[in-house]
Amino acid sequence: NLSGFQDIAGIATIGIGTTIVLFHTESRTISYGSGTALSIPGQRDRTITAGDLTIWQETATAVWRLLHHEKGSGNYKPMAGKGIDFNENTGSAGETNSVLSWFEEGTWVPHLMDASLNPTPGAEGDLYVATTKGRYTRIGRCVMFEGTMQISDLGTLNTVQDCRIGGLPLSCNADTNGGANFHYGNSLALVNAQAMTGLIPLNTKYIVPYQFDSAAGTTGIPISEISVLATLHFTGHYTV
Repeated sequence: NLSGFQDIAGIATIGIGTTIVLFHTESRTISYGSGTALSIPGQRDRTITAGDLTIWQETATAVWRLLHHEKGSGNYKPMAGKGIDFNENTGSAGETNSVLSWFEEGTWVPHLMDASLNPTPGAEGDLYVATTKGRYTRIGRCVMFEGTMQISDLGTLNTVQDCRIGGLPLSCNADTNGGANFHYGNSLALVNAQAMTGLIPLNTKYIVPYQFDSAAGTTGIPISEISVLATLHFTGHYTV
C-alpha cells in the first residue's frame, strides 16, 4: 500500500514487507525489486497514524530517514518476545542466540545485610543506610549496575557474620556467578586493610563482599569491620 506525498522533499508510507531501493522526490516514484517504479499520489496534508512506516528527508541535512510510528512516540516497538535479529552476522563457534530482545534501565536501592540475609529489603536494612543510590542497565541477558551507600547504623545486624549488599534489581542466572568491583571505600574497619572485591552467587539478588587478605585468596568481611559512616562505591555485572 503506497499513499501520501508532502512538499518537494516528500513523505510516503509503505506496507510492511515492501523492499525499497530508491525514493525519487522529483518524479514522485519509488523504485524497488528489479527497478519497477510506482507513482505516489500528491496529497499534501496526510495525517500520519500509529503503525505507519514513513520515509522522509530532513530539510536542513537532506538526509533520508526511515521511521516506524508507534503510538505517536516515533520509537520502534517490536512485538512481545521479539527483537533485532543479527543472524546475518557470522558469530563465534559458541554462539547460542543472535536476537537482541531486551533493553531496560532504572534504579535500585543497595542495603546492608548479614549472612542470614537479614533484614529484608524495604525493612530494617534501609534504616542502616544514610545515603544510597543505585542505577542499572540491562541489555539482552547482561545486567550492569553501579551503587553508592553510606552506613548510618549497624542496628541489630549480626556483627559476627559476613556482610552482604542486597537489593539488586534482578536475580543472577543459575549457571555463572556475577561480580562486583569496589572503587572507593572510606571509614571502614578492615583488620588487614586489603583490597575488596565482590561475588554475586547463583540465583541471588545480592553481593557478597570479600577482601584479599591472604596468599590463599579471599575471605568474607564481617559486619564488625563495616563501621558506622563507612562509605562504599561499587560497580558490577551479571547475567540473568
